[in-house]
Amino acid sequence: PKKTGRKGSNIVNAFKAIPAKPTPVDDFAKKNGVSVAVLRQSKRFDKSGEPGRVHVKKDKESKTLMIWRDAN
Repeated sequence: PKKTGRKGSNIVNAFKAIPAKPTPVDDFAKKNGVSVAVLRQSKRFDKSGEPGRVHVKKDKESKTLMIWRDAN
Protein backbone atom coordinates (compact mmCIF):
# COMPACT_ATOMS: atom_id res chain seq x y z
CA PRO A 1 0.00 0.00 0.00
CA LYS A 2 1.04 3.57 -0.70
CA LYS A 3 2.36 5.53 2.29
CA THR A 4 0.09 8.43 3.25
CA GLY A 5 0.37 11.35 5.65
CA ARG A 6 2.98 14.01 6.18
CA LYS A 7 6.47 13.39 4.91
CA GLY A 8 9.54 14.47 6.82
CA SER A 9 10.42 14.90 10.46
CA ASN A 10 9.43 18.50 11.24
CA ILE A 11 6.82 17.43 13.80
CA VAL A 12 9.14 15.05 15.67
CA ASN A 13 11.96 17.62 15.71
CA ALA A 14 9.57 20.33 16.96
CA PHE A 15 8.34 18.17 19.84
CA LYS A 16 11.94 17.33 20.77
CA ALA A 17 12.74 21.06 20.90
CA ILE A 18 9.94 22.06 23.31
CA PRO A 19 11.60 23.86 26.24
CA ALA A 20 10.84 23.50 29.97
CA LYS A 21 10.36 27.27 30.28
CA PRO A 22 7.16 28.73 28.77
CA THR A 23 7.76 30.36 25.37
CA PRO A 24 5.30 31.99 22.92
CA VAL A 25 3.77 29.26 20.78
CA ASP A 26 3.49 31.39 17.61
CA ASP A 27 7.24 32.07 17.50
CA PHE A 28 8.04 28.44 18.32
CA ALA A 29 5.74 27.11 15.59
CA LYS A 30 7.16 29.46 12.96
CA LYS A 31 10.76 28.63 13.90
CA ASN A 32 10.15 24.85 13.74
CA GLY A 33 7.94 24.80 10.64
CA VAL A 34 4.82 23.28 12.20
CA SER A 35 1.35 24.66 12.83
CA VAL A 36 -0.06 25.69 16.20
CA ALA A 37 -2.85 23.13 15.73
CA VAL A 38 -0.29 20.30 15.62
CA LEU A 39 1.40 21.57 18.78
CA ARG A 40 -1.94 21.78 20.60
CA GLN A 41 -2.68 18.11 19.74
CA SER A 42 0.33 16.73 21.59
CA LYS A 43 -1.38 13.45 22.57
CA ARG A 44 -1.83 12.68 18.87
CA PHE A 45 1.44 13.96 17.36
CA ASP A 46 4.11 13.66 20.10
CA LYS A 47 6.17 10.68 18.95
CA SER A 48 9.48 12.13 20.17
CA GLY A 49 9.77 9.89 23.24
CA GLU A 50 10.69 12.84 25.47
CA PRO A 51 9.53 12.53 29.11
CA GLY A 52 6.95 14.95 30.46
CA ARG A 53 3.67 16.41 29.30
CA VAL A 54 3.29 19.20 26.75
CA HIS A 55 1.22 22.23 27.81
CA VAL A 56 -0.18 24.89 25.48
CA LYS A 57 -1.99 27.50 27.56
CA LYS A 58 -2.63 31.23 27.55
CA ASP A 59 -0.56 33.32 29.95
CA LYS A 60 -2.91 35.32 32.18
CA GLU A 61 -0.73 38.45 32.40
CA SER A 62 0.48 38.80 28.82
CA LYS A 63 -2.58 37.15 27.16
CA THR A 64 -0.32 35.20 24.77
CA LEU A 65 -0.42 31.47 24.07
CA MET A 66 2.60 29.71 25.59
CA ILE A 67 4.10 26.22 25.16
CA TRP A 68 6.29 24.21 27.55
CA ARG A 69 7.01 20.65 28.66
CA ASP A 70 6.77 19.40 32.26
CA ALA A 71 9.80 17.68 33.73
CA ASN A 72 7.77 14.58 34.74
